[in-house]
Formats: sequence, structure tokens, C-alpha cells
Amino acid sequence: PPPRPRPPPPPPMIGKGPMATVTLEAANTGDGPEMPASKTGRNMKCSLFANEAIRKNKKAQLVLMAKCMAQDCEQSMEADVGCQYVTPGPGFCYTNPGQKFCKENPSSPGCVDNFLIDHPTNGAGGKWSPVKNFPFVGDNPETGGIEFNGKYKCVCAQGCSYWKSAKALRCANDFSTSAKRNKIFVGGRGGSAFDVEAGRLKPKKGNG
Repeated sequence: PPPRPRPPPPPPMIGKGPMATVTLEAANTGDGPEMPASKTGRNMKCSLFANEAIRKNKKAQLVLMAKCMAQDCEQSMEADVGCQYVTPGPGFCYTNPGQKFCKENPSSPGCVDNFLIDHPTNGAGGKWSPVKNFPFVGDNPETGGIEFNGKYKCVCAQGCSYWKSAKALRCANDFSTSAKRNKIFVGGRGGSAFDVEAGRLKPKKGNG
């Protein structure tokens, strides 16, 4: 019989590989124990980004990042896991083993407290923040058909779903909870639903 195909390589360790140049989140300066390799897992789509983004054009990188942040966003809303702790460098959520390790060893160099990003003093609010000012990776990647040369940020659109046919988000009235049944479209059809300058979802355009 033909030999079995080799399994895909594991995601690069934190601070190494394609993500080594992404330094958005500084490592913890505490003197706690090093995080064991078995605890450093990230969500599958973020691991895929870490492995493959450097070989992709800008548009493809944005698609990979959107899927990565969608998984992290979903995890952040899980009460039993959440996403208080993220990786140094890109700032991706650790999965459950890493979250537990960091709660027990918050001074570990690998444990970056995401709640402190928007509240540097004490992490007040306890709310996860998606990546901000994220650079395209690789040496001058091709555009892939988009004209954008800067850095980008993501938003966790809680209570929203993407309607492909309308190319728009459909969200609960307050954009933050799915408890209400009345759903409305937000953002311009075919454009971004996120207001970069205001740092929030745009008001609705049209009826849902």
C-alpha cells in the first residue's frame, strides 16, 4: 500500500516562524514559569493564518484573518473558556488549556492579558479586544485586487450574522446581543459594516 501522507506541520511556536515579525503584543515581563508547548494551542483558523498567511496575497490574508478572528470572537463569548489571555506578538486567543494555565500562572512570559489592552491599569471591564493595527505579513505581498497599504483592525460583531446575498451584517438592535428578535442590516451594502474612525459598527442602511 502507498505510504500514508505526512501530517501538516504544527503551528510555529510563539515568537518564531512567519509571525516572528508581528509584535503587536509584548511578552509578559513577569518571572512566572514558561508555558509548556502543550498549552500553547490556538484556534484552528488562527493556526492556519500563522502557517499560511506569509505565502498569501493581501486579500487572502484578510480572508484568513477574518476566519481567525471569527473563531476568537466566538471563544470570547464562551463563559467557561473566554479569551482573557492571548499570545505575545499577534495576540491570538489561547484555547482552553492555555487559558487555564495563564489563570494559574498570570506572570508567565507567554501570558498576555488581553483585558489590559484597552484598560492598561487593571483590566476593568473584562472584555476581549480583537487585533488592531495588524500588518500584512511577508515581503511586499501582492494586492490580490485590493488597494490597501496600511494596517487593519477587526471587530467582534456580537449578535450579528453575515448575509452573503446582501453582502451585509444583520444584527440585533444594539449590535451587542442576540436576545432581541428584531434584526436590522448594518453597514453599506457591498462595503464594510465597520466605521474605522468611530471604531464601531455603522448605523443601519436599509431595512432588515
